[in-house]
Amino acid sequence: MNTSTTESIVERALAGERGALARLLTLVEHGGDPARTIAAALRGRERQAWTIGITGAPGAGKSTLTDRLVGCIRADGDAVAVVAIDPTSPFSGGAILGDRIRMQRHDTDDGVFIRSMATRGHLGGLAIAVAVLGVAWAARVLLEPVRALEVRPLLGYTCAVLPILALGMADDRWNVSPWVKLAIQCCAAIALSLFGYGIPVLTNPFGPAIPLGAWNLPMTIVWVLAVTNAVNNIDGLDGLASGVVAIACASLWCVARMHGDFYVMFFAALLIGACLGFLRWNFPPARVFMGDTGSQFLGMTLAAVSLLENRKGTAVLTLLLPLVALGVPLVDTALAFVRRIVTGQHVFRGDAQHLHHRMLQAGL
Repeated sequence: MNTSTTESIVERALAGERGALARLLTLVEHGGDPARTIAAALRGRERQAWTIGITGAPGAGKSTLTDRLVGCIRADGDAVAVVAIDPTSPFSGGAILGDRIRMQRHDTDDGVFIRSMATRGHLGGLAIAVAVLGVAWAARVLLEPVRALEVRPLLGYTCAVLPILALGMADDRWNVSPWVKLAIQCCAAIALSLFGYGIPVLTNPFGPAIPLGAWNLPMTIVWVLAVTNAVNNIDGLDGLASGVVAIACASLWCVARMHGDFYVMFFAALLIGACLGFLRWNFPPARVFMGDTGSQFLGMTLAAVSLLENRKGTAVLTLLLPLVALGVPLVDTALAFVRRIVTGQHVFRGDAQHLHHRMLQAGL
């Protein structure tokens, strides 16, 4: 990034543009020449403001104190910014607060800017993706039973998840537009469909199977979008997303075992192993975070594995299992859209009113 662009971001941030301020913090976080340019541009232009640092042991009440301080400052009509730095942040080395701060009532206040440095630049989810893809292709090359399987599903899966990985990495660093996310997720779903994934039929317990025909592709896209974003939305607590996906994949493994579908068993086992390995470091209190890179990869993979099992003509069952495992997240996602529409918020703007946030607020 050249000097003039960085200085432009500084001017926009000083003018009160929230997006520019977020971008400014990201540049400072990553250091280098842009950070030095920002420091030089801000020198001598500091405004009168109080700087308060809060630290303490886990459970000492840092979040509660911060919440009350923000409320008092806003009552006086002043703006306030909260920068939460997690002890596990690879950039900061750690010190204060963490990214699980409970400040729901200030989330939609335009006079409050909250930034968690621990959620920026984290690519812990990349480890999950490397494990799954790396082992899958290594097994394809080295193991005779896997070499005997058709390569087309593995190619299709790889073509679908690589754009999702790039999207997640970009979103973890730059905050990608929700519409861009949806577009890339739709393209990934289409890629899966082109390689034989999909919902060609729905089994009917009361009669013959129902062919979907032209509805196959739209239903596949809807399914991929629903599962991918449901997993992404539940990645708000340590260990939640990886734990739920591991449970869902274990159920799919059992169904595939009953039908003798080694391909689905293979994929499900890879994802279970990657999730359990990641949980070792993501279990509360987490030391590694998956970010959008990991949550979107997990969601896309879970959607793909359930679609792959449909080749055995058990669409209702294989789609039902992830629905049961993700039932609460899917309902929570739908309610979030309704809530934001009713309250006049942007439907794609995140908030801290999801079910797991409310449970934390209630002390559960």
